[in-house]
Amino acid sequence: MAIRTMVLEAQPDKAFMEANPEVGTFILVVDRGGSKCDALLCREDGTALATGRSGIEDPEGGRSVGGSGRSRRSLERAVSQTLADFSPAFLHHNISPDPGPPIEPLRGAFQAMWHAVREQDCPMELAGLEWGMVAIAGTGALVYARSPEGREVLLDGLGPELGDHGGGYQIGREAMRAAACSGWSERRRTSLAEPVYRACTGESPEESGWRLVDYSLERRDRAEIAALARIVDREAEKGDSIALRILQSAAADLAQTVRDAAESAGLLATPCTVALSGGVGANSRLYAEHLQAVLAEHAPALQVVQVKHPPVIGAALVILRRISGEDYPARRARLLETAGELFRTTPQPAQGG
Repeated sequence: MAIRTMVLEAQPDKAFMEANPEVGTFILVVDRGGSKCDALLCREDGTALATGRSGIEDPEGGRSVGGSGRSRRSLERAVSQTLADFSPAFLHHNISPDPGPPIEPLRGAFQAMWHAVREQDCPMELAGLEWGMVAIAGTGALVYARSPEGREVLLDGLGPELGDHGGGYQIGREAMRAAACSGWSERRRTSLAEPVYRACTGESPEESGWRLVDYSLERRDRAEIAALARIVDREAEKGDSIALRILQSAAADLAQTVRDAAESAGLLATPCTVALSGGVGANSRLYAEHLQAVLAEHAPALQVVQVKHPPVIGAALVILRRISGEDYPARRARLLETAGELFRTTPQPAQGG
């Protein structure tokens, strides 16, 4: 476990905590995805207390080449929302230090311990896997494998130009291409045209496709393009054949990366779980079904399971496991129950790709 403190290196002062039960020790975790930054605050007993979110759908969120959710502004807003009603004395957190001063919400007079939590650790913990595979299809895409012997393989996450095979950006880009040529002939006609044009230009489509040209040539936050994946999924569910083809093509691309990682980790013929996460992977039925269908041809021992809990809950579980003893199973159950309730009852914008 890597450790870094924002104020000083320390363990919680138990005497102070006992004298000030309203303060206590908290766990603050963030999930900085391409489209959004989620934050979650909980107590060390696993009780979830508050959530926050900022990103591409937040008018005051930040923008970044790596995606809105990875911007400093979105991070600050998500953490500020989460800590609004709390004043921690000791904070376990996973917020990686950026160049420059700490973000505003973390400049308080409290002690803190930083925990390194990798993106792939969150779905693994949520799925309860000691070994197995993770496939993340969000704004981008990556695949992780861990063998029973501890061999680890991490593939992709290379960004939209070199990789991210099967991610939301790829799906959104193909949706724009399909919408642009929808008016060329009857065989190219797709129900994607109207909603994609509206999302990108605010106007209805025309046959030439030129209205999308200016939009496509501008420097854009890649989360904007990835957000179009939701439109593709919706239209595919309605029966649009072009939308379905785009979605299935992306799932097939991710399946190839899963196959590569499984082979490198020695898991290709070993029955194991593939924990499917990310905005696209966790939420699209058609995507998950096609991923499983492609894997059934080349790696039938691999079983895809959609991880429905947000990754930020997985990050909290990773830290909770590290600071808990034998009571971790009870704390885990409490966090899943209380955090799940928070995410169900707190209004949240729909996730991007």
